[in-house]
Amino acid sequence: MAAIYKSGTQWVVVGDAKYTLDAGSCIAVETADGTYITLNLKPTMESILSVKYTSITNEAGTAYTKDQVLALLQDFLRPAVGVPGGCVAVTPHNTNLLPAVGWIEVRGTAGNVAIVDAYGNASLVLAFDAKEMSKCLVSRVLATGTTATDIYLYY
Repeated sequence: MAAIYKSGTQWVVVGDAKYTLDAGSCIAVETADGTYITLNLKPTMESILSVKYTSITNEAGTAYTKDQVLALLQDFLRPAVGVPGGCVAVTPHNTNLLPAVGWIEVRGTAGNVAIVDAYGNASLVLAFDAKEMSKCLVSRVLATGTTATDIYLYY
């Protein structure tokens, strides 16, 4: 089994060896059939992990789903620059993932927003004021439990 998880401000990647890395220090390459992922160090293109998505776990050894790995990799693969690169309107949905992992902002009426964070922690219901942004990365905004309007995703 392989593991990817955040420890403090860095990421830990465990395969044949254990690496502690900064966000943005690797690139990912997916196989054509979408079942395997390879992580390569940017400067040398050395492969540090090549594994099936379903074989990747968190620090405790709990397996991620492929969607959870993809959400996690969005955070791990991009350097922390502090400025989002895109913005889209969010339509809350109980099963659909957002087009990217990012921060949400309520631009309309204040209310509750039910989210799933970037690591799959489900159904957190947070109260938002108008113009307030989330302080965690979000992968899904659930329809059930969301009362705020005009929600936007910054990624």
